[in-house]
Amino acid sequence: MVGFLFSEGIIQDRSDLQELTIDEARQQARVTLGKAAAARLKDDQPFSRKTVPTAGGKGHSTLDTGSIQALTGHCRDDFSIEATKVLELMDRFSGKSQLFLDTGGVHSCALSDGSDLLLFEDDIGRHNALDKVLGHAMMHDMPLHDKIVLTSGRISTEILAKVARRGIPAIISRSAPTSAAIEQAKALDMTLIGFARGNNFNVYTNFSCLTRD
Repeated sequence: MVGFLFSEGIIQDRSDLQELTIDEARQQARVTLGKAAAARLKDDQPFSRKTVPTAGGKGHSTLDTGSIQALTGHCRDDFSIEATKVLELMDRFSGKSQLFLDTGGVHSCALSDGSDLLLFEDDIGRHNALDKVLGHAMMHDMPLHDKIVLTSGRISTEILAKVARRGIPAIISRSAPTSAAIEQAKALDMTLIGFARGNNFNVYTNFSCLTRD
C-alpha cells in the first residue's frame, strides 16, 4: 500500500504517511495522511475512497498534458547506460524469480543502478510488483533520479506514469510497450526499452542514452 501511494504521487516521502493499518480479515488498508499529502487529494475525492483491485489493472495512474509538461526534461537528468549492461541485467533479472520459474504465474520488477539489481519483488500483478519496489525504495530513502526499473510485464501508460512520476529516467522490459507508452516516454525524454531477452532488445525512445564500453 505504501508503494501504491508513493507511485501515484499521493505521498512524496515517509513524512507524508502518519499511520497505516492492515485489516487482514477484511482485506483492507487504512491510511492516515499528513496535511501536505491530504491537500494533494483535496480535488480528487473519488480516488481518496478508491478500492484498488489486486491486479492493479484499474489503477489511478495517468499523466495529463500538464503533468507531462511539468516532468519533461526532468526524467532524463543526463542518464546513461552501457548497452551491454542492458542484457546482463535482464539476464540476471529473468532468472531471479524462483516463484516464476516454479509457476510461470507472477510478474517481477526490480530497481537497478545500471550495474546491480538493488531491489526485487514478485506479485501476481505487474502494477503491484512495481509499487512494491518503489515503496521499498521510499522507505529506505533511496534516490531514484539515476535508477532503472526492470519489469517482466507490458509497459502501459499506467506503468510508465508510475515510473515517470518518481523521476526515474529509464524502464526496461522483456515484454512489449504500448504505442501510447512510447509516445509518453518520448514526450518525457525517458529511455524505454522493450523485448530485452536473449541477445537483443528494442530501444523505443532516447537512444542517445546508450553508451558502448
